[in-house]
Amino acid sequence: MNVVILGASGKIGKFIYQKVSQGRLIPQTKNLILQFNKNRIKKLPSKIKTKMIKMNILSKKSINKFIKKLPEEINVLINLLSTFEETPFQTDNKKIEKTIISNFLNQAILLKEILPKVENGIIFQFLDVCVNTPYTKNYFWYSVSKNALFSFFKHFEEYKKNNNLPYKIVYILPKNIKNNGYKEIENIISTCTNKKNNFVEYYTI
Repeated sequence: MNVVILGASGKIGKFIYQKVSQGRLIPQTKNLILQFNKNRIKKLPSKIKTKMIKMNILSKKSINKFIKKLPEEINVLINLLSTFEETPFQTDNKKIEKTIISNFLNQAILLKEILPKVENGIIFQFLDVCVNTPYTKNYFWYSVSKNALFSFFKHFEEYKKNNNLPYKIVYILPKNIKNNGYKEIENIISTCTNKKNNFVEYYTI
């Protein structure tokens, strides 16, 4: 089984990587691919073949290089890519541009190439509680970008259903993750990877 974690160098990404490497999560994993940007990931001893690839989500050139290094089939895709930066409505245009490009525009370009590889697999898409209750003060544009990505996936769902294609999509909407939240994430991934039928599920943590 090929497992890809985007944003593996973040707090949640490191937690999931550790559990997968220990064989405690997605035990069928044979190949594990970890994407990171600036923060490198510490190599953990594991029987699982692990590849770490640097990719800058703000660079289309970097995205294209990353895509070429992916296997033709991905069984589990865990997307944790996100730029969480304070972006009130009245803010610098460069901050707005960075947030929209990072959290939506370039992610849509990346996902366009990755999702066909996950045709018969499962997608774990981490978003944010702002999808349901938008942030309207310090994180206005962050909230806009997350809602745009969610809209992309809703259209993708319809594309799958209307074309009779298999779909297994899990949306995870975290807020402030504490100890119990990490355990809940572990349980969600474990439970959903064992399900066989088509499904779309939502979890707010």
